[in-house]
Amino acid sequence: MIGEVATASCSYVTNGAGYLEEEMQVFGIIFIMNSKKGVWKMESESSLKEHLHQLEEKLLKPEIRTSQKELNNLLADNFFEFGSSGKVLYKDEGISEKGIGEVKMTLSDFEIHPLSEEIMLTIYRIFNEVKKQHSLRSSIWKFRDGR
Repeated sequence: MIGEVATASCSYVTNGAGYLEEEMQVFGIIFIMNSKKGVWKMESESSLKEHLHQLEEKLLKPEIRTSQKELNNLLADNFFEFGSSGKVLYKDEGISEKGIGEVKMTLSDFEIHPLSEEIMLTIYRIFNEVKKQHSLRSSIWKFRDGR
């Protein structure tokens, strides 16, 4: 999954080691690009955790789940998931004009784990209010193309 498209404001500074750094703000979160390393780094892990938590929560909302356009904005082109039935669901095969259907679920115990400078693993618990069932979930998010 990939976060939604955003506009960014940028500025340039020279750090104490003499390397040019570009600062970019996306969704109110500040990212810093170090010219020596060539990677974006978030100013605060708690900001990243909150941002990813909000994106995961969005995927549970009826207005998002029932909108093909919103789902296409949030999910990577190569998105796939393993459903609770064990079936593998692919973005390019499964999002109809009516989306993917409504659910009554709550998210808790949300944590993030960095896999690289630009990739995060999120893990969390979902409670399905209809089936009265808990499940453990995970997602991989990648910061790409300013989103």
